[in-house]
Amino acid sequence: MNSSIKALVQLGVAMIIIGSFVPVNKVIVEHLPVFLASELRLVIGAVVLIPLLLLQQGRFQHVTKRDLGVLFIQAFIGVFVFSICMLQGVKLTSGVESGIMTSTTPVIVAIIAYFLFKERLSRVQLLGIVLAMLGTLSIQALGAAGGSARDSGALLGNLLVLAAIGCEAVFLTFGRLASKGIRPVFMSTMMSVYGAVLFLPWAWRDLQQVELAHIPLEVWGLVLYSGLVVTVGAIILLHRSTSHVDSNTIGVFSALMPVSAIWFSAIGLGESFTWTHALGTMLVLAGVGLLTVQFGRKTVAKTTAKTTAPAQAAVPAAPEG
Repeated sequence: MNSSIKALVQLGVAMIIIGSFVPVNKVIVEHLPVFLASELRLVIGAVVLIPLLLLQQGRFQHVTKRDLGVLFIQAFIGVFVFSICMLQGVKLTSGVESGIMTSTTPVIVAIIAYFLFKERLSRVQLLGIVLAMLGTLSIQALGAAGGSARDSGALLGNLLVLAAIGCEAVFLTFGRLASKGIRPVFMSTMMSVYGAVLFLPWAWRDLQQVELAHIPLEVWGLVLYSGLVVTVGAIILLHRSTSHVDSNTIGVFSALMPVSAIWFSAIGLGESFTWTHALGTMLVLAGVGLLTVQFGRKTVAKTTAKTTAPAQAAVPAAPEG
């Protein structure tokens, strides 16, 4: 498989897994305090990633203080603050509505990319974002058309989820500020280690107030899933893929998160799923597909240019006269 297309596949799978994080967390926080749930997820991630890092590299990779600072800021905003906002938010609102709120991610990523990386949108990228946004907004329209009541708790929950999505957008783009030579496993390991250290004081307080023996076995299974699949698997895939694509492409693919969250909420939590959700899903996938086709054509064009340039240079110029 072409390396660039492989990066898009990895990015898509990572976004789907991260989207599943919403309904999974909704179940977890019904039984475990927010800080303790986050600490357990990150400790599981660190316990797996540190040996994996040492197995691959033999030691911790040497990086500059600047890179450590970039990774710390990424962890603080994209892991610590994100987890607090997301876990508190999903306690107050539904899994489907939490998924809908993630529809703003492509726009936020595009804004960050424009101001931080000076990336301008091409027409195809803009169309892809519009399709993704139309898909998620059509899902949002279901709630408005239904005239369902929104209490203050649900509103606060949606706002917290929205704040979490802003943190996620920073996480998705900020890692590109780190040096190119940093390996994905090292970046993922540092996210888990930094996050575990940040959560530790509050998690210790939570631990004194909960009876772990009373936690259902299926909840422990979900904690294990969030540690192994989300914190290890998805984040490694994310770091592998984001070094090969621009921020606007990341933004469009992030629209897979709300689709994933809504489908997992409907299947796992039994929340309502209607034709509006199906329509939104198709529009989001159309936007992602459009970007994938464009990215593939660009890759083919670049590969062709690289292979033909040396051949053209090798042809001797015809003698004058």
